[in-house]
Amino acid sequence: MQSLLSKVKKSDIITEPFPHIVIKDAIDPDICSQLISEYPSFEVLTQGASYSSNKRFSYRAKDALADKRISPLWQEFVKSNTSQSFLNELIYLFGEHIIEFYPSTSSRRYIYRRRFGNL
Repeated sequence: MQSLLSKVKKSDIITEPFPHIVIKDAIDPDICSQLISEYPSFEVLTQGASYSSNKRFSYRAKDALADKRISPLWQEFVKSNTSQSFLNELIYLFGEHIIEFYPSTSSRRYIYRRRFGNL
């Protein structure tokens, strides 16, 4: 499965007021329709906890990948968009901006390592 970033080029990055992207039709329409129809229930996402309007819940990717109630397509989507490959795409696109905003040596080393391997 392609990641949410697969159609993005560096030239798509909007730098004001901060570096960001807007992705039109990031997901194939058929896959998007299937993801919508297979969206997990609130019971699953809240892990049985009570919920109310505007209350935040965290459902970790690790949990989604292990939960048999999550459809195989959703698991594939989660896996693809939380993978090392996804992080590499993100760093390729935003690495220079990350270094600009977080210029510490450790940030630079991390970005360069991800982009070019150990130097």
